[in-house]
Amino acid sequence: MVIAAGGTGGHISPALAIAEHTVRRDPKCHVEFACGKRPVEVEVYRKAGINPTIFPVEPLARGPIALLKSVWRLRRAIVEARKYVRRD
Repeated sequence: MVIAAGGTGGHISPALAIAEHTVRRDPKCHVEFACGKRPVEVEVYRKAGINPTIFPVEPLARGPIALLKSVWRLRRAIVEARKYVRRD
């Protein structure tokens, strides 16, 4: 199972709780985590003893040019996420 959660502890903490509950119910379940590249996201996972897979995602920017750049980055992140999920 892959759980993608980022931002702050408000999203990551519930993701960790879901993973813990799932593994308790099915010890054979393997859980991996994915997040964005912001240091605060990675730090929260690492403090929990988890090394997440990091994707190049960012919040959508405002303004026409910044928004176009955000959409391009999102597209690239989706391509990378698909490769990650389809890997052996």
